[in-house]
Amino acid sequence: VRSSAASDVYKRQVSTQSTGSNKQTKQIQMDSAKNNQERAEGKTEEWSGWAKDKIGGLIGNEQMQAEGKGEQLKGEAKQEHAKFKERVIGTTEQIGGAIKKDVGKLIGNEQMEAEGKATELKGQAREHVNK
Repeated sequence: VRSSAASDVYKRQVSTQSTGSNKQTKQIQMDSAKNNQERAEGKTEEWSGWAKDKIGGLIGNEQMQAEGKGEQLKGEAKQEHAKFKERVIGTTEQIGGAIKKDVGKLIGNEQMEAEGKATELKGQAREHVNK
């Protein structure tokens, strides 16, 4: 009877953790989508600035060149900002995954351990891709 009650408590905890984990996953996905959009906007701004700089140079318009260079730098900064935010998400995933992996190992829960390792690796990959 006791193990059945403990099993029920464990199942409720896992269910609650799963729901919370799903919310966190959705939030990370939304944040990541925003970061990807920011990177795309930054790249567009960078290329637009590059074109403006070159056209200004061709027609001898120094103000247009300066504006183009400014837009280029602003676009590059947007991209770097988005990459930084992705690295923060990756670090968070890596730490959270490592903790989950270690807790799973400590309590003898192979599924939890494997999920933690997967999240840890996902975080490492996210960091690597956004260097």
